Amino acid sequence: MWLHQLFRLVKWLWAFSFLIFFIVFFWTYASLGETLRIPLDNKGNVLFLQRDYYYYYISALFLMSNIFVIIIGNLIAFFPDSLLPVPNRSYWISTKQLREEINWRIKRVFSGIGLFMNLFLTWICWWIFHVNSQNPSNFTGTTAATFVTIASGFIFICDYRKTVKSAF
Repeated sequence: MWLHQLFRLVKWLWAFSFLIFFIVFFWTYASLGETLRIPLDNKGNVLFLQRDYYYYYISALFLMSNIFVIIIGNLIAFFPDSLLPVPNRSYWISTKQLREEINWRIKRVFSGIGLFMNLFLTWICWWIFHVNSQNPSNFTGTTAATFVTIASGFIFICDYRKTVKSAF
């Protein structure tokens, strides 16, 4: 039962990450100048990008990543039993109830992937804002965004390991 509660939490965190992303994305977009400076490496190579292109690129990445997660998570239910990507496949396809259970678990794992991707894109938006801000000495927001991204990755890894363990 605790696994269902954890999966429900991941699903709600994924939905909440939409809100966090849109707040940070639109706030940073409104606060940026017309031309953005994006450092590419430590040698000083810089990419200059118009603010409108930043909007289109980040929006496209956000939409494509979330659509990918939703489509793949839902397509797993239609995979033939021989292509089901889980260990101990014969156990999970033995009954219809177990097959529905593993489909539900796989959807939640993809929710965790979506959570991680959304928070990573949020971190990218915050980093671009930080690089282009007038006061680059304030690392509080960047540190918090980095921590949240790493924590969501950790939650996803733990969630995935528990799902795989329960598959045996």
